[in-house]
Amino acid sequence: LGWRLTPAWKIVGQVSTAFSAPSFSDLEFAAAPGTLKAERSRDIELGVHWTGAGWLARATWFSQRQHDLVGFDAHFHAVNIGHSANRGIELAADGDTGFGMLGLDATFQDPRDTDTGSALARRARTVLTASWRMPLLGWDSGAYVRYDGRRADIDPVSFASVQAPARTTLGLSTQHALTPNWSLGAKIDNVTNTATPEVLGFTAPRRTWLVTLRGHWK
Repeated sequence: LGWRLTPAWKIVGQVSTAFSAPSFSDLEFAAAPGTLKAERSRDIELGVHWTGAGWLARATWFSQRQHDLVGFDAHFHAVNIGHSANRGIELAADGDTGFGMLGLDATFQDPRDTDTGSALARRARTVLTASWRMPLLGWDSGAYVRYDGRRADIDPVSFASVQAPARTTLGLSTQHALTPNWSLGAKIDNVTNTATPEVLGFTAPRRTWLVTLRGHWK
């Protein structure tokens, strides 16, 4: 649902329900076979959009209420979380700086198990991303940086509830059209080779290189 106030400003809103069955991985690692239930949720979003001077900016408030959310217990078994909720604000802006296309995104949220009042595990309260792209010597080149703030997690040794450290990653990419049908690309993820794990107890993905040759025909 949207309401355009002026050519530049627009108010939007949405109310929805969702259903998500457990994945095969969730079922494989369930605490007890055949006990996992499907997730159900009710979502509300209210936002405002602005466009102008080659830019699009968005601010959205959201509220999610979830029943039987699939999570993990202290022994890394998949279980249903009876009742949970997440509320927060998403901010985004995309546009042309004159020196390339810039994208900025920020999420500030408070995911919680409403039965216990504790923070949901492995969900950062703050997530920030920035991306930039521009032509450079005939190559469409870009970079991104992502910050995931501290979040609740489970110590893999003591099984105690702890705070996982924040994680920041940087990536670079470039692509060049060799012909109208063929292009050559390269990408580097985790340029700084950070060892901070996404999930405690699991090795973080290290620096990776990817070279691609793509072709298409009409």
